Amino acid sequence: MKLALGIVGALIGGVVGSLVFGLLANQGLYAMVLPGAAMGFGCAALSKIESIPLGIACAVGALILGLGLEWHFFPFIADNSLGHFIKNIPNLRGMTMMMIALGTGLAFWIGRGSKSRSASV
Repeated sequence: MKLALGIVGALIGGVVGSLVFGLLANQGLYAMVLPGAAMGFGCAALSKIESIPLGIACAVGALILGLGLEWHFFPFIADNSLGHFIKNIPNLRGMTMMMIALGTGLAFWIGRGSKSRSASV
């Protein structure tokens, strides 16, 4: 039950993080770390357990979400198709790749929960 709650929390966090990212991107601000971190926070908030598998699931989800948002908001000019984007992921700017990686890392770290919180519940 707690694992299912964690997944639901991750989905909710991912949606909220994506919406806020979109609002900020439309204002000229780049907060690619936010969707992954929100995904991890939502997972940890609802599961209230320590779980490496949940952390891994959050990290995978955050990586896919980050790349999907990058493609949606900032596609390549020459060809904005998803296939072209996937083939050219290595050509993304260094800062973009770093922000997606940081969001992925935060999704894992936050989403896995902590012993101190699970011990007190």
